[in-house]
Amino acid sequence: MSWIGLRPNSAIVVRDGRAFDPGVSGESSSVFPRPSTFAGAVAAVYGDFVSCVGPFPCRIAKGSVQLRLPAPRDVFVDRDKQVRAKLLFDAQGSTDLDDVEALLVGRGEVMTGWVSAQTIASYLSGDPKIKYADVPCFSRERRVGLWREDGRTASDSYLYTAENLVFNDDYSLVALLKSSAELPPGDQVTRFGGEARTASVQVLAPALAAQLCDTIVPAVEPVDGKVLVYLATPGVFPHGWRLPTLSQGAKIVAASVSGPESIATIVIGDAGRDGRTRNERRLVHAVAAGSVYYVQFEDNEQARIWSSKAHGKALTIDGDPTFNRLSTAGFNVVLTGRWPGDSTPPASPQSV
Repeated sequence: MSWIGLRPNSAIVVRDGRAFDPGVSGESSSVFPRPSTFAGAVAAVYGDFVSCVGPFPCRIAKGSVQLRLPAPRDVFVDRDKQVRAKLLFDAQGSTDLDDVEALLVGRGEVMTGWVSAQTIASYLSGDPKIKYADVPCFSRERRVGLWREDGRTASDSYLYTAENLVFNDDYSLVALLKSSAELPPGDQVTRFGGEARTASVQVLAPALAAQLCDTIVPAVEPVDGKVLVYLATPGVFPHGWRLPTLSQGAKIVAASVSGPESIATIVIGDAGRDGRTRNERRLVHAVAAGSVYYVQFEDNEQARIWSSKAHGKALTIDGDPTFNRLSTAGFNVVLTGRWPGDSTPPASPQSV
């Protein structure tokens, strides 16, 4: 496995795949690059790969790395104070979520943005006394564009406003790439973030890769069969927001999810009469990265086995090629930990 770094060479525009028409009030917004966007850019340089975990923002400067991960969605911001949501089992009223036993409640707005990997390590350990500092990784700029026809001729009165992402100094996108072939060293250039826009891609030096590996902590030992499941990348699940691949008898007690996010992806089609496979471009809905699930297993051993297998990897489902293809591209990556209150100091990092 190799850690890959991708640095946009200019401002980028990454849309979510929904239709956009220029003209009066024409306005588009950009999203953080989806795993499929990153995987496509990397595949254009290195060819097909086995799997990709990421991408994540990372500051690379002066021989050191600082990995960022999405803020957990069960943390609320109230008057500049970050407060962890509380489980409420005897909530008044009713919901249509028959399989959920408790609600996650908090005051203020759900925290968004990015936090340090060290913060997530403490969060997964169940430590309730954490300061969740939002770390800006990029800024947003609005720029005016002019719609062009197929012949590259400007269309009269078809102006639009597009939101661009500008990564802060020293920030790149990183991901852990598994390839069956050896990746070539040195900077490579690939298209990324819009027409005529490029990014520099490279295999990170061994010293930087070792630091990133040390950032990833091992799975935390569960307590009383309770496992917290944190989505590190967006999740595209067969049954909406519900977490798949749980062991028999395991149940989702509570969840804090946001979305749905619209994602354009390729779905493998059936082979035609000529034997060629026809793939389809489809818009799917994803659970946002940072979403959190509180899962209860029948016993602690079952929880430990599932947690150790899932931690730091993309979930897969036997016999579901569409889901597994998305997982290969970097979707559905989870980290596991403890419910708040089941707290121990974070485990010592280990290389992976």
